[in-house]
Amino acid sequence: MRVPPIALALGAALTLIVVLAGCRVLPDSTVTYRPRATPTAPPSFGQTLYVERCVLCHGARGEGQGKVGPSLSSQELLTTATDDFLHAAIARGRVGTTMSAWEENGMTPAQIDSLVQYIRRWQTQPQVVLDSKPAVGDKARGQALFTQLCASCHGPDGLTGGKANLEGTAIGHPEFLATVSDAFIAYAIADGRSGTTMIPYARERGGTLDAQQIADIVVYMRSWPR
Repeated sequence: MRVPPIALALGAALTLIVVLAGCRVLPDSTVTYRPRATPTAPPSFGQTLYVERCVLCHGARGEGQGKVGPSLSSQELLTTATDDFLHAAIARGRVGTTMSAWEENGMTPAQIDSLVQYIRRWQTQPQVVLDSKPAVGDKARGQALFTQLCASCHGPDGLTGGKANLEGTAIGHPEFLATVSDAFIAYAIADGRSGTTMIPYARERGGTLDAQQIADIVVYMRSWPR
């Protein structure tokens, strides 16, 4: 039976309303992402894509390759990163770094979801529920702490990580800052990244910073252009 054009138009409008209602904005984010659907492709499909596109920079088991590509298998990352965050990082990459925007290079959303599913196989610890409230702190104190503790690896602006012999990642990249919550950043500072040069800085983890000092650093990082 032939469906009248007006019925098709109404159906499309209703579909759009439902889709928009299902979207959500990540905490402290300006980017909206659709909810992740369970990938229909077998895990081997994601593994094939990883070997073809990712292993050179991130290592066979996501262990990272120093300045070339960060670790993807540290539990501190996997237990705090959402599927949305991983999907966006793969799709949109990091302009100005070695991380390609794979969506622009022909990778479909379904393929990216399969990659996320494969990366999740390295997670052995339960997901951490992060607070969505913004950090409250002092920008000037945070800048002083960042210069003292973080700039040697990430660069003074957070953008030169992975360059000029700096080991840290580009945490000042606008794409990164737009897709993570303040709590995600604070957790990374507090707990570090096992298997990398990023040590835990929280005092209860053997570091030198208290919760307020970590919040100060987060507030300073939030002052960077997004």
